[in-house]
Amino acid sequence: MRAGEAWGERMRSASGVRRRCPGECAEGSSNHHDRLVRMWHHVALAAVADLAPVAQAELGRTVSLDPKDVVGILNDLQTAGERANDELLAPLSAAERDQFLDMLRRVGGVG
Repeated sequence: MRAGEAWGERMRSASGVRRRCPGECAEGSSNHHDRLVRMWHHVALAAVADLAPVAQAELGRTVSLDPKDVVGILNDLQTAGERANDELLAPLSAAERDQFLDMLRRVGGVG
């Protein structure tokens, strides 16, 4: 079984999703919805970490999500990442930010 197929098998049933939501979030509550949404963010991140590189369409098939839902999840994650970066870099001047990001790219071997 390929890695993507294994992911799909783990995430197929909606009842499996409900079981993964902690007991204190009653089904139908906004807290329940928020926890499920966050769960899908973690599912997407974990699948990308396991399968990288992976195309967006393949990610959706692998975790059994509708393509529109995958787009929403990825947009949420990008927005959250940008916010976290802004908060992390807030104490730095613009020049220090550029220098810091350049050093991270060099250390990480990116660009």
